[in-house]
Amino acid sequence: MRHRRRYDVHLSAYDERRSAARACGRCGRAAAGTNVCAMKQRLNDDLGPLLADAGLLMFEYDADGFVVRAIGSCLGGSDPMLEVRSGLVSPEVVRRAAAGRSVTVQIAVGRRRISVKHEPVRGAAGRVERIVATAIDVTKARARARGVPALIRSLPSAS
Repeated sequence: MRHRRRYDVHLSAYDERRSAARACGRCGRAAAGTNVCAMKQRLNDDLGPLLADAGLLMFEYDADGFVVRAIGSCLGGSDPMLEVRSGLVSPEVVRRAAAGRSVTVQIAVGRRRISVKHEPVRGAAGRVERIVATAIDVTKARARARGVPALIRSLPSAS
Protein backbone atom coordinates (compact mmCIF):
# COMPACT_ATOMS: atom_id res chain seq x y z
CA MET A 1 0.00 0.00 0.00
CA ARG A 2 2.88 2.33 0.77
CA HIS A 3 4.25 1.88 -2.76
CA ARG A 4 0.88 2.84 -4.23
CA ARG A 5 0.79 6.07 -2.23
CA ARG A 6 4.28 7.08 -3.42
CA TYR A 7 3.24 6.43 -7.04
CA ASP A 8 0.15 8.60 -6.63
CA VAL A 9 2.26 11.45 -5.24
CA HIS A 10 4.66 11.30 -8.22
CA LEU A 11 1.77 11.10 -10.66
CA SER A 12 0.08 14.05 -9.03
CA ALA A 13 3.27 16.14 -9.21
CA TYR A 14 3.66 15.23 -12.89
CA ASP A 15 0.05 16.24 -13.60
CA GLU A 16 0.58 19.59 -11.89
CA ARG A 17 3.74 20.34 -13.92
CA ARG A 18 2.00 19.33 -17.15
CA SER A 19 -1.03 21.49 -16.35
CA ALA A 20 1.23 24.47 -15.66
CA ALA A 21 3.08 23.92 -18.95
CA ARG A 22 -0.19 23.74 -20.87
CA ALA A 23 -1.39 26.94 -19.23
CA CYS A 24 1.76 28.70 -20.45
CA GLY A 25 1.26 27.30 -23.96
CA ARG A 26 4.38 25.11 -23.87
CA CYS A 27 2.55 21.81 -24.15
CA GLY A 28 -0.23 21.23 -26.60
CA ARG A 29 -2.01 18.11 -27.67
CA ALA A 30 -0.02 17.93 -30.93
CA ALA A 31 3.59 16.80 -31.05
CA ALA A 32 6.00 19.66 -30.43
CA GLY A 33 8.80 18.33 -32.71
CA THR A 34 9.06 18.06 -36.47
CA ASN A 35 7.86 15.00 -38.31
CA VAL A 36 10.11 12.65 -40.27
CA CYS A 37 9.23 14.12 -43.68
CA ALA A 38 10.11 17.63 -42.52
CA MET A 39 13.36 16.37 -40.99
CA LYS A 40 14.33 14.61 -44.24
CA GLN A 41 13.58 17.74 -46.27
CA ARG A 42 15.63 19.88 -43.89
CA LEU A 43 18.48 17.39 -44.06
CA ASN A 44 18.35 17.48 -47.87
CA ASP A 45 18.30 21.28 -47.84
CA ASP A 46 21.28 21.43 -45.48
CA LEU A 47 23.29 18.51 -46.85
CA GLY A 48 22.73 19.03 -50.59
CA PRO A 49 24.94 22.13 -50.99
CA LEU A 50 27.68 20.59 -48.84
CA LEU A 51 27.77 17.44 -50.97
CA ALA A 52 27.72 19.51 -54.16
CA ASP A 53 30.66 21.63 -52.92
CA ALA A 54 32.56 18.42 -52.18
CA GLY A 55 31.77 17.07 -55.66
CA LEU A 56 29.67 14.18 -54.32
CA LEU A 57 26.36 12.91 -55.62
CA MET A 58 24.41 10.46 -53.47
CA PHE A 59 21.37 8.71 -54.84
CA GLU A 60 19.09 5.82 -54.06
CA TYR A 61 17.09 3.56 -56.32
CA ASP A 62 14.82 0.59 -55.77
CA ALA A 63 15.58 -3.00 -56.80
CA ASP A 64 13.88 -2.37 -60.17
CA GLY A 65 16.22 0.53 -60.96
CA PHE A 66 13.81 3.43 -60.39
CA VAL A 67 15.55 6.40 -58.79
CA VAL A 68 13.93 7.30 -55.48
CA ARG A 69 15.98 10.34 -54.48
CA ALA A 70 19.22 12.13 -55.29
CA ILE A 71 21.19 14.80 -53.47
CA GLY A 72 24.41 16.71 -54.15
CA SER A 73 26.32 17.01 -57.43
CA CYS A 74 29.38 15.39 -58.95
CA LEU A 75 29.17 17.29 -62.26
CA GLY A 76 28.49 20.78 -60.90
CA GLY A 77 24.86 20.87 -62.03
CA SER A 78 21.85 22.10 -60.13
CA ASP A 79 19.63 19.03 -60.68
CA PRO A 80 20.92 15.84 -59.03
CA MET A 81 18.20 13.68 -60.65
CA LEU A 82 19.35 14.87 -64.09
CA GLU A 83 22.93 13.90 -63.23
CA VAL A 84 21.80 10.39 -62.30
CA ARG A 85 19.94 10.10 -65.60
CA SER A 86 23.02 11.24 -67.55
CA GLY A 87 24.28 7.67 -67.61
CA LEU A 88 25.49 6.95 -64.07
CA VAL A 89 23.26 3.86 -63.80
CA SER A 90 23.09 1.07 -66.37
CA PRO A 91 20.72 -1.92 -66.46
CA GLU A 92 23.67 -4.29 -65.91
CA VAL A 93 24.76 -2.44 -62.75
CA VAL A 94 21.17 -2.48 -61.45
CA ARG A 95 20.95 -6.25 -62.00
CA ARG A 96 24.25 -6.90 -60.20
CA ALA A 97 23.42 -4.60 -57.27
CA ALA A 98 19.87 -5.97 -56.98
CA ALA A 99 21.41 -9.45 -56.77
CA GLY A 100 23.13 -8.29 -53.56
CA ARG A 101 26.61 -7.45 -54.83
CA SER A 102 28.50 -4.24 -54.17
CA VAL A 103 29.38 -2.70 -57.54
CA THR A 104 31.90 0.03 -58.36
CA VAL A 105 32.11 1.37 -61.90
CA GLN A 106 33.96 4.19 -63.64
CA ILE A 107 31.94 6.07 -66.24
CA ALA A 108 33.00 8.69 -68.78
CA VAL A 109 30.65 11.67 -68.89
CA GLY A 110 31.99 14.07 -71.48
CA ARG A 111 35.65 14.64 -70.59
CA ARG A 112 35.10 13.71 -66.97
CA ARG A 113 35.60 10.37 -65.27
CA ILE A 114 33.01 9.53 -62.58
CA SER A 115 33.45 6.73 -60.05
CA VAL A 116 30.12 5.32 -58.83
CA LYS A 117 29.83 2.85 -55.95
CA HIS A 118 26.50 0.98 -55.60
CA GLU A 119 25.72 -0.70 -52.25
CA PRO A 120 22.66 -2.92 -51.80
CA VAL A 121 20.55 -2.39 -48.67
CA ARG A 122 18.76 -5.46 -47.36
CA GLY A 123 15.45 -5.42 -45.50
CA ALA A 124 14.41 -7.46 -42.48
CA ALA A 125 13.63 -10.49 -44.69
CA GLY A 126 17.15 -10.41 -46.16
CA ARG A 127 16.02 -9.29 -49.63
CA VAL A 128 17.58 -6.29 -51.35
CA GLU A 129 15.05 -3.47 -50.96
CA ARG A 130 17.05 -0.59 -52.37
CA ILE A 131 20.49 0.38 -53.59
CA VAL A 132 22.37 3.42 -52.32
CA ALA A 133 25.01 4.88 -54.62
CA THR A 134 27.72 7.50 -54.30
CA ALA A 135 29.27 9.21 -57.32
CA ILE A 136 32.40 11.35 -57.33
CA ASP A 137 34.34 13.04 -60.09
CA VAL A 138 37.80 11.42 -60.13
CA THR A 139 39.14 13.26 -63.19
CA LYS A 140 41.52 15.53 -61.25
CA ALA A 141 42.67 12.72 -58.95
CA ARG A 142 43.53 10.55 -61.97
CA ALA A 143 45.43 13.43 -63.58
CA ARG A 144 47.40 13.99 -60.37
CA ALA A 145 48.16 10.27 -60.13
CA ARG A 146 49.50 10.25 -63.71
CA GLY A 147 51.71 13.23 -62.91
CA VAL A 148 53.36 11.72 -59.81
CA PRO A 149 55.88 9.45 -61.65
CA ALA A 150 57.01 12.39 -63.80
CA LEU A 151 57.36 14.54 -60.69
CA ILE A 152 59.45 11.87 -58.98
CA ARG A 153 61.74 11.53 -62.05
CA SER A 154 62.23 15.32 -62.12
CA LEU A 155 63.53 15.46 -58.54
CA PRO A 156 67.33 15.52 -58.10
CA SER A 157 68.78 12.22 -56.92
CA ALA A 158 69.79 11.88 -53.29
CA SER A 159 73.25 10.43 -54.01
